[in-house]
Amino acid sequence: MPKSKYNPEIDFWKLVFAVAIFLFHSSKFITSSGWSLFNRGYLAVEFFFIVSGYFLAMTIREKEDDAAQNSCWVYLLHKIKAFYLYYFCAFIISFTVRQWILSADVITVIKNFLLSWNEIFLLKMGGITSGRYYNGPTWYISAMLIAMAVLYPLAKKWKTYFLNIGALLISICGYALISQYSNSLNVAEEWQGIIYLGVIRAVAGVSLGIFCNECCEQIKRKGLRTTALGKSIFLVLEIVLIISLFGIMNFTEYLNLNRYFDYVSLFLFFIFTVILFSGLTGIKEKLKKPGIFKMFSRFSLLLYLNHRIVVYYLNYITTDMEAEWSYRHYMFYYVIGTLLMIFCCWGLSRIVRFVGVKFGSKIKSKMFKESLRN
Repeated sequence: MPKSKYNPEIDFWKLVFAVAIFLFHSSKFITSSGWSLFNRGYLAVEFFFIVSGYFLAMTIREKEDDAAQNSCWVYLLHKIKAFYLYYFCAFIISFTVRQWILSADVITVIKNFLLSWNEIFLLKMGGITSGRYYNGPTWYISAMLIAMAVLYPLAKKWKTYFLNIGALLISICGYALISQYSNSLNVAEEWQGIIYLGVIRAVAGVSLGIFCNECCEQIKRKGLRTTALGKSIFLVLEIVLIISLFGIMNFTEYLNLNRYFDYVSLFLFFIFTVILFSGLTGIKEKLKKPGIFKMFSRFSLLLYLNHRIVVYYLNYITTDMEAEWSYRHYMFYYVIGTLLMIFCCWGLSRIVRFVGVKFGSKIKSKMFKESLRN
C-alpha cells in the first residue's frame, strides 16, 4: 500500500499560526495599556505563503506530463474552489455588520455592495482603488493568488532552473526590496508606484516555499532516512525553532529589539518548514488518526476569515459606550465573538451549498442543453 502524501503536521501548524494571527489582531483593541499577545504575530503569514509555495512546486512536479491539469488557470481555480464559499460568506457577514454599524439605508447598502467588487472577486491587492473593503485579512488571499499567477507559469516553463535557484533568487530580491521600504515585514496595502508591498511579500514568500520543496526533494533523492537518534535531534531542533519564532512574535517588541528581527524569522521559518515537510522527525508516521487534523485546516481558515470584524465591532461599542475595557475584558468577548462569527459563516455556507446542490442542476438544465456526441 503506497504511503499517503498527506501530512497532518501541516494542518496542525496551520491552526497554531492562524491563532497567532488572531492574537496579533488583538493589538488593535483600544486599551490604555497598549499591551497585547503576539504583537508581531503578522509574521505567521509567512508560514502560509511558504506552505502555498511548497504545494505549488509539488503540483508542477506531479502533473508535469498532464498539459490540461498543469494549466495555471486549472491550478488557481482548484485553489479558489477550496476556500471561496467560506470567503464569500465571511465577506457577507463582515459587510452586514459594517452596514449595521454605519446605519446605512438600503440605497447606501446596495452602493457599498457594488463597490465591493474588488474584494468579492479576490482582487483586493490588484491595485485598483475604486473598491470598498470590509474584511481586512483577505489581503493575504488576494496577494497569494496574484503571486501564484505570476510564479506558476515561470516554474512550469523553466522548471529545472526555477526550482533549483530561480525561486530562491526571487525570494531574496523580494524581501530585500521590502527591507528598503520597511524595517519590518508588517506590510500589506502600502503602495509603491506599481504594486503593493503585500504582493511583493507574497511573491517572496511563495518563492521561498518553492525552494523549500526543492530542498525536500533533494533529501528524498539522496535517500536520507533518520535513525531514532536523528529523529530525536530533528524533533528538538523543530521545538527550538518554534520557541524562537514564538519568542520573536511575542517579546521582541517589549525588549525594544529592532524590527529587522522579522527577517531573522524568515530563516527560521525556512528550516522549520523543510524539517516539517521532509518528515525528518518521524511524527507523521506516529499519527494514527490524522482525520481530525483535516478539521484543523478548515477551522484555521474559518478563524482567519472571521475574527477581524469582531475587533472592529468591539472597538465600536466601547467607543460608543465611552467605556474603557481591560485587555482581558476585550479578549473574553473577542474569543466568544469570533466563535460566533465562525459558526455563522459555517452555517451560512451550509445553507448556500444546500441551495446550490438542490437548485443548481435544475437551473443549469433550464438554461443549457448538452450537445449530441458522436
